Amino acid sequence: MGLNNAVLWFNETMSRSWRQYQSYIYLAFLALGAVILIMTINDLIVNNPALKSSGFTLVSTGAWETWIFAIALLVSIIFAYYFAKVVQETKKFHSLVDSSSKHNFVKNLRDLQKIARHLGPRYEGILKESMEKWKVK
Repeated sequence: MGLNNAVLWFNETMSRSWRQYQSYIYLAFLALGAVILIMTINDLIVNNPALKSSGFTLVSTGAWETWIFAIALLVSIIFAYYFAKVVQETKKFHSLVDSSSKHNFVKNLRDLQKIARHLGPRYEGILKESMEKWKVK
């Protein structure tokens, strides 16, 4: 029984800490994908000698560079979507929480709870404070 509680505690702690920094993680992976994408586009299409002579190249990978390009493109698209989703949810959360109407707040409470769970403990705390302010359980 003690081991199960420890595992549950660890899983919850890790998921909470991860969610606090998810926007930064998504942005970092997006930037990494974009840099690799620029490198492969230069090597495969543009062939700018200034970039190649500076060492900003993946020519040494040979035929794998096309696959690296495809993966970098996919990574860039996926993490751009995730980052945009977090930004959109954050804006929606703040607009609903800062609403001056209790009816509007209560009507959107399920969405707010879902968004707060997704965005992390900081937003769960903000939602809890707002629920106390409006006296909603």
